[in-house]
Amino acid sequence: MAWAKILGYSDALDLLMANEQEEKAADAKLTKLAESTIKTDVKTLADELTRELAAVDEGSGTPSASRPASSGFDSASSTATT
Repeated sequence: MAWAKILGYSDALDLLMANEQEEKAADAKLTKLAESTIKTDVKTLADELTRELAAVDEGSGTPSASRPASSGFDSASSTATT
């Protein structure tokens, strides 16, 4: 914008200034969207963790959702199981 002003290109300066305002508005909207998405993701994770902790507190042991699937590897003997 500085060059447009120095060189006297007022039409170009007007367009550049309008573009800058549009970019700032878009940035603000995208920031708001990103922040709301993050808050939703954090809430979902917190709810899942709360349910898992409640299941553990009820004496059911490790919640099934957090148990690792069998890998076919016996870590005690360090050999693959068949």
